[in-house]
Amino acid sequence: MVTRLLSLQILGQHGFANWAMSQVAVLLLVSGTLILGITPEAASGQEFGRANDIETNAAYFFYGQAGGATIQVNLLGVRASGVYEVPDSTDLGKVLSLAGGMNLRPRPEEQERPEVTIRLYRGGQIGGDPAFEALLREILRGKRDVPVLRENDTITVDVVRPSTFTFSQGLSIVSTLASIGLLLDRVLNR
Repeated sequence: MVTRLLSLQILGQHGFANWAMSQVAVLLLVSGTLILGITPEAASGQEFGRANDIETNAAYFFYGQAGGATIQVNLLGVRASGVYEVPDSTDLGKVLSLAGGMNLRPRPEEQERPEVTIRLYRGGQIGGDPAFEALLREILRGKRDVPVLRENDTITVDVVRPSTFTFSQGLSIVSTLASIGLLLDRVLNR
């Protein structure tokens, strides 16, 4: 009590008014969040903007500039799949490079490179005929022009690995067939 009186005397008349106002503000803030059931984390997340309207389990990546016009595109089949918000003049190649590349596993040198097909669907609809389809190697060699993206485009990246048939797999099949043949021979020749 003595320390409180001393602090009130030190604060003076104007200092006390400022202190009292700050205490009332804190009290109103705490009681308002408790009454409304809003946690401080949720209250701090109530920001204005399109980024808070997204409800998805996928990752969200923002590459726009403050105040600049942006579009949202969906990117599937890459290392960093998710929703990308990019400047409205961004092309397909730029978004693919932002995503960090394809989901490729290491391969032996003698194995062929996988076929990577890029498909672009307009309006977020996957299925049907894509608005753009090309092999990645054609895009990288400059044989195909990449389109500028639009709002709600969906890009799919499909990696088709060439089938490999190793010697051990062939030997396994031959030994299985030989075992079946011997078994049939024993059963039928009793």
